[in-house]
Amino acid sequence: MTALPPTDNYLRIVKGAAIFDAHLNKVDSAVFRPRPEDKDTGLSGNWVEYFNLLTKLQAVEAIWAVHKAKGRSISNTYRLAELNVGDTCAHVLEGIAREISFRHHPELKSAGHDFDDPSHSGIHGYAPDDYIIAELISQNVTALYAPPPKETPKPQKSAKSDKM
Repeated sequence: MTALPPTDNYLRIVKGAAIFDAHLNKVDSAVFRPRPEDKDTGLSGNWVEYFNLLTKLQAVEAIWAVHKAKGRSISNTYRLAELNVGDTCAHVLEGIAREISFRHHPELKSAGHDFDDPSHSGIHGYAPDDYIIAELISQNVTALYAPPPKETPKPQKSAKSDKM
């Protein structure tokens, strides 16, 4: 497990109901509470800079595509919440004197997963009942990214229109 560089960013998928104020990037801290089964892999998310793409928005699009490939139904109210790794770790350390870390955990078909999620990462160093840490993490959301627009099916020509 490689540590994510402090200058890099992490994205976590957030359902619309957990967004309190999209203009101020305010989300429910429950989004950042790990489940008991996350003990080894950390709180699931994605490492933006893994993709080495030209722009952050291209990386965000690639991460939405990974979630779609995993079979997740993505509502237009969902968002990807962005955290800066170094700023978030520093904020938690300053707020409660605890260290957290962001680590890369790629999920690949070659390792037995049903899908490829090469940028998969996790936040480590706290438990499901560490409510204060989840709150401190939620205070560091720097942006919320909407999913790409859904493709609408193109109308097909009818047999009648071809004969006219």
